[in-house]
Amino acid sequence: MSLIPIERASCQFLFAVSEDGYNWNSVFYFFAKQAAAALRCHDKKSFQLVTYPRAGQFHLGVWMDVVFGGEPKAHAEVQLDLWHIVQQFFKRYLVNKDTF
Repeated sequence: MSLIPIERASCQFLFAVSEDGYNWNSVFYFFAKQAAAALRCHDKKSFQLVTYPRAGQFHLGVWMDVVFGGEPKAHAEVQLDLWHIVQQFFKRYLVNKDTF
């Protein structure tokens, strides 16, 4: 049994993680891989795992931007790619599809 019984959920999951972050990289990447493995063990296909190898965390601040790992170009590419993936995920799995 997993710490968080994700295998009992009836919803869809989208896990998106960067692989080159300095701040939370190992925690989120580990959680996403563990969650996906738990779902696979129970023959669930209700998830999508998207990883970005050269991306880190990038936070826009009021006074300055903060970068925690990754490459700026890769981060920009991730923002564009992930925005489309999130929109597709919402369109596919949200009940009221007319709002998109």
